[in-house]
Amino acid sequence: MTEQEAVETLAGLRKAFKALNTTKAVQAFNALLNNTGKVTSNFQLAGDFSGSLGTLRRVFDEMDSKRIQFPSN
Repeated sequence: MTEQEAVETLAGLRKAFKALNTTKAVQAFNALLNNTGKVTSNFQLAGDFSGSLGTLRRVFDEMDSKRIQFPSN
């Protein structure tokens, strides 16, 4: 992957993430999981999903703090 492709890929992911309402995303994820009846594994998946969103937020915040510029800025 070239540097330009990497920038374009991360810019698209960053734009989608910033548009995402994380509270509603977690609620939607939980609603779908709660319909399967597998409660134990669902709680783990919900935690993993929520943690992943938090990790993405920290990554993009760190990139912003280092003033890494994306076309969507």
